[in-house]
Amino acid sequence: MSQTTQGGPERLKVSISMGETAITLFGVNTRDYYFDSDVMADVEARFWERFQPDGAGISLTLRGMAEAMGSEMFYKNHCIPSVKTPRVRKPEDVYELRVPDPLKDGRLPIVLEGLAKLKERLDGRTGVGAAMAGPVSVAIAVCGAENFLRWTRRHPDEIRHMMEIITEGNNRYIDELGKRGIVGLSFSDPVASTDLLGHKQFLEFSLPYFTENVQHGGKVLGKYPGTHICGHTRGIWEDIVGAGISSFSVDNVEDLAEAKEVMGSSVVLIGNVPPVNVLNLGKEEDIKRSVAECILKAHDSPKGYVLGSGCQVPLFTPAENVEAYIRWGKELGKLPIDTERLRRIAEGNGTAV
Repeated sequence: MSQTTQGGPERLKVSISMGETAITLFGVNTRDYYFDSDVMADVEARFWERFQPDGAGISLTLRGMAEAMGSEMFYKNHCIPSVKTPRVRKPEDVYELRVPDPLKDGRLPIVLEGLAKLKERLDGRTGVGAAMAGPVSVAIAVCGAENFLRWTRRHPDEIRHMMEIITEGNNRYIDELGKRGIVGLSFSDPVASTDLLGHKQFLEFSLPYFTENVQHGGKVLGKYPGTHICGHTRGIWEDIVGAGISSFSVDNVEDLAEAKEVMGSSVVLIGNVPPVNVLNLGKEEDIKRSVAECILKAHDSPKGYVLGSGCQVPLFTPAENVEAYIRWGKELGKLPIDTERLRRIAEGNGTAV
């Protein structure tokens, strides 16, 4: 959470999407992070203690729910896991799916344990939240992208059945978050992007199930979840807002200023410093300039603005880049915002301090 003074907020909040990709900063291998709740909590706690972003958390990851439903994963050190064998290979396989038990299946209980341990270790010093995949993104990991897209036309009933199972699985996991006192929740839902789904497909096979998860989350956790959708999303902004989300994390391929005009009166905006070209590959001046550009565009968004990365920051991102991003985010986000200073920096006059 952002620091405050007696008179109100001192600065804008600063967030960064890393999670599992933070392992390379601490010499941890992939399997230990994913399958050991102590290691998971330790990485996240050490990341917060070292860099001091506003908030900490642990994600179920994009494929965690699908793995709990029976999809087989491929794990390789210092790589994001991928689906080796999807649980559903034929349309009729969907009728063999069962709602996963968050206390028994896959890595669900490990992540829940990790969240509890992280919350205990940080002991109120910052908020601890959770993240998970949206239902349509889970579906891709359950049956494969090609099958999903083909079956929305040839086997829509089977797709709907699968989506109902996934949505209930997500809801049961949310129930367990509530029992552990987790309030903040964000859905990562890259498959909902207009880069993959047509608008009609999105409205029929994604939005109703996502909305059910968002509404359930709001009732159970006492706060409605936010979401991040990778890639192009302008064509579904109004639809996503209508689901009841509290915040929207804008990918760096979209314009924050336009997002402010369309969604700013409804949700908190988060974003959108480029994770690869700037945070992973850039120099401090690149980071400083991008931070200034983002704050300049969205600092006055009506429902609020949080500086964030445009998507998940890659493995092997230099620690000094993470430090520079958070330091400049806190410095340039001090209230009241100095728009003239931001404009000078954004225009390349980076000597302004």
